[in-house]
Amino acid sequence: MEKNLQQSTSPEDKSATLFGRISEWFDKNDWNYNTYGEEEEKSLSARVSCSNGKWRLVVRASEELRESYFWSTLDINVPEDRRMAVAEFITRANYGKRIGFFEMDWRDGEIRFNISFSIADGALTDVQIEKAVDGVLNGMDRHFVALMSVVYGGQDPLAALTEMNTKKAPENDMTKLEAPSTAVH
Repeated sequence: MEKNLQQSTSPEDKSATLFGRISEWFDKNDWNYNTYGEEEEKSLSARVSCSNGKWRLVVRASEELRESYFWSTLDINVPEDRRMAVAEFITRANYGKRIGFFEMDWRDGEIRFNISFSIADGALTDVQIEKAVDGVLNGMDRHFVALMSVVYGGQDPLAALTEMNTKKAPENDMTKLEAPSTAVH
């Protein structure tokens, strides 16, 4: 009985769960984050500052389904009168993407860029976590200015994407982010 009441904090036990493995990676890389949720589906949330904007990175792990979900979510909600234009923007932006996608909640206008995957029988690796984090940060960062021009500037979605695609893409390297001590991780 006493054994069930004690929580082990050894690294071996922490990495036995998907969430433990994910939080271990964030700890190892000096991220500041908050955790929440139930044991079977825990999440972590961190503030991020990228080249073009600031938003929240959220990571959720479902132990039961053996799935992990990574997303960047903006601090804004698209006004109701701009949601149709933003829906067109994200539909056009999503077309042809091999990894990651945008979505918008029609109820409140929340926008996310997501990457998720299943870890059926294997272990979640540092490389998988790093690529997912890098992917959701760069996916949002690359589209941020064009997306904001549609949301707040009234720009046509196709024109915004065309303009974005004619500019040089930002460096696709997570190490270009601000150092953790000064970043809004």
